[in-house]
Amino acid sequence: RIFCAMGSKSMTTEQSTFMIDLHQVGTMLRHATSRSLCLLDEFGKGTLTEDGIGLLGGTISHFANYDYPP
Repeated sequence: RIFCAMGSKSMTTEQSTFMIDLHQVGTMLRHATSRSLCLLDEFGKGTLTEDGIGLLGGTISHFANYDYPP
């Protein structure tokens, strides 16, 4: 599987860009396998720099705990 979380504007939903990003990354975290390619671009954009770094660090840490990370 290829997971891609890039550019998350939606005219049909009333969710914020951040909520759409969280949903996309959450799906990636739940369903990625060792055979997956996970692409993230601008995850956490619009948040404080420290918060963005924390989001990225948490995502990488989650994948690092897999026996066979993507």
